[in-house]
Amino acid sequence: MAKRLVDTEIWKKNWYRKLEPLHKCLFKYLCDNCDHAGLLDVDYELMSFQIGGEVKKSDLDVFGNMIKWI
Repeated sequence: MAKRLVDTEIWKKNWYRKLEPLHKCLFKYLCDNCDHAGLLDVDYELMSFQIGGEVKKSDLDVFGNMIKWI
């Protein structure tokens, strides 16, 4: 199993500091659960269960152009 590198400076970034707690957890979830190419099959029910709060598409829209839909 490969280890991932984590951006420890993220907590200092202005855009991240301004996120609501749910969106901070969601961003971390996306980073931790995507594959090596950065792809993830979106499962709102699973994300909501694992994060502990309801996740909707509009929550992903908060990240703007950081997420590409394919």
